[in-house]
Amino acid sequence: MAKICPVCNQKVSMFEEVWSRGKSLHRDCVKEFELQPEKYIRKAEVPSNSEPSDKDFITTLLICVFLGGLGAHRFFVDKSDTGILMLVTLGGLGLWWIIDIILIVTGSFEDSEGRVIAYQAAGTANTAISTHVPEKVAEAPPAKDIPAQIEKLADLKDKGIITDEEFQQKKQELLDRI
Repeated sequence: MAKICPVCNQKVSMFEEVWSRGKSLHRDCVKEFELQPEKYIRKAEVPSNSEPSDKDFITTLLICVFLGGLGAHRFFVDKSDTGILMLVTLGGLGLWWIIDIILIVTGSFEDSEGRVIAYQAAGTANTAISTHVPEKVAEAPPAKDIPAQIEKLADLKDKGIITDEEFQQKKQELLDRI
């Protein structure tokens, strides 16, 4: 699948590719993209970096450990361009392969959509940091609970779970209900 730069709408080769916010861009287009990402990414296209990848952590790690020098784990997570490069360089003479193992183990390795391949024990809920404000906050609480809800939102903002913009929006929604 050819990667298209959202800024200039031209094909991006692996030699001129730079990743930003889960998008493949030309090196010359990154600055423009970072200034106005909302202009170049439609809401439906925004990668959900807060959600973990659908690729399995254990499978990715095992493929990397045993076949990482050939870039097989990169093919597994749909990064075929860098998979080919690893195959040709034998995993960057082993260095790239070791770095990828470290990235996978530390939960920093991303799939082709920019989603982290993270370990999730079977039967556990998604515990990845999310910018989504819980639906309970969006419900109309009784007027006496509004200050408590705003306090909870402020706590989420302080922890970096929601942005300042989301905080202000939800706070205003709560205040409008008084």
